[in-house]
Amino acid sequence: MSASWLSAIESIGETALTVAFPEAAPLIGLANKFLPHDKQLPATASGADVGTAIRGLTPDQQLQMQQQAQQCDVAKFTAQADVMKAMFASTANKGDEHGFIAAGSFWVLAITSLLIVIGWLHATWTGDSAMVKSIESDGLTLIGFEGVFAWVLKAYFGAVQMMHSNNVAAATGNPLPKVATGIASIIQAIKG
Repeated sequence: MSASWLSAIESIGETALTVAFPEAAPLIGLANKFLPHDKQLPATASGADVGTAIRGLTPDQQLQMQQQAQQCDVAKFTAQADVMKAMFASTANKGDEHGFIAAGSFWVLAITSLLIVIGWLHATWTGDSAMVKSIESDGLTLIGFEGVFAWVLKAYFGAVQMMHSNNVAAATGNPLPKVATGIASIIQAIKG
């Protein structure tokens, strides 16, 4: 073990290693593999105790312990990489159909909006008051028609954002907080 690393562990002092540096908790079990039975460290060992115990090992044992610790780190990172690969492989081809639906909704929304504006501009430009009144009176119907496609786009981007958040949470191991949606969020807001 490098002296600076041991110094860092010892600098934790009398605080339990698992409290001050939870990621180093396996170090206690690893040190116990090399310590005699009567000098085994408890799970609540302090940083100073762990450092003293490791310094008490022979240089060869310290080297073996360092190699095993590195192998554990490599195994942990490999496992995380495998999880990420599996996650990306499972979602690699998903979402294509959603993208096509969203693109279709966008084009319907864009084209109908453009046609309505062009129709209104043409009617205004040519002085066709009957057409202007028709467009204005049917405005709510047209907004309702376009609202469906706008809702599809909003739902798509909300789903993409949630998928991204879930992927990040899964990759980092930090679960997303549970958030009430729909009627449950309204009830929760009322309750305070």
